[in-house]
Amino acid sequence: MKYNFSTIQTDKNNEIRWIKLNNPLKYNKISKLFINELEVIFDHCINENDLKAVIIYSDDKVFSAGGDLKEIAGADYKQAELMCSRVQSVFRKLHSIPVPVICCLKGIVFGGGLELALHCDIRFADKTTVLKMPETDLGLIPGAGGITLLSKYLSPADTFYYLSIGKEIPLEKAIYKGLLQEIIEDEDVIKYGFDFAEKLAVKPKESLTALKSVLYTALYNDTLAGLDAEIKEFSSVVQLCGNKKIEMFFKDKKNKNE
Repeated sequence: MKYNFSTIQTDKNNEIRWIKLNNPLKYNKISKLFINELEVIFDHCINENDLKAVIIYSDDKVFSAGGDLKEIAGADYKQAELMCSRVQSVFRKLHSIPVPVICCLKGIVFGGGLELALHCDIRFADKTTVLKMPETDLGLIPGAGGITLLSKYLSPADTFYYLSIGKEIPLEKAIYKGLLQEIIEDEDVIKYGFDFAEKLAVKPKESLTALKSVLYTALYNDTLAGLDAEIKEFSSVVQLCGNKKIEMFFKDKKNKNE
């Protein structure tokens, strides 16, 4: 089936479904339209019987700059709660795709873009990759799994350190902690991802599906409470300080351009 999306592109080659983030003028921001289109293709993947692997990537210098601040700005508690729940529910559909989901990273991977990657099963990156969750700079917190899932790889202290200051997570630390599986230096990370997917495609799908199912069962037993807490706290900080900080951000940006 062919889709006519605005923010992503997708097709399937040799039982491998690829999904390319394709809204470079908007830095592949996590917008409502983007989430709607991701949901359509994720649901398709869940029910795609002849699928062996999924690859998510962007061949731009920006994988994703994170949430669309213009859509977050001005949201009241209920709107922020619905927005956060919506993004979480779509990202979590990746866990229900019964084959490995590989994320190939390069360039800027900020905020919601990093959260999208965290919901994937395997992550490869090249040396240009910048991993960062700068939400606190705008009076916000990650709300689509960033706190809960990042703390599965880093210690609580490290998670608090990188999220509270909005500091870049070094690639060396990311690979050491299992946040990344490989840093690709000698070839294109996207080509590497496709080659890896082809290696998986020759394995029995039933084995990979069962492996993934068990891993996420173990993960969810103590993760759902954390994800729910992120929704509530994200919605609160939007009201308490996020809206004001975002307004100041756009005002400063406008003044710099004048």
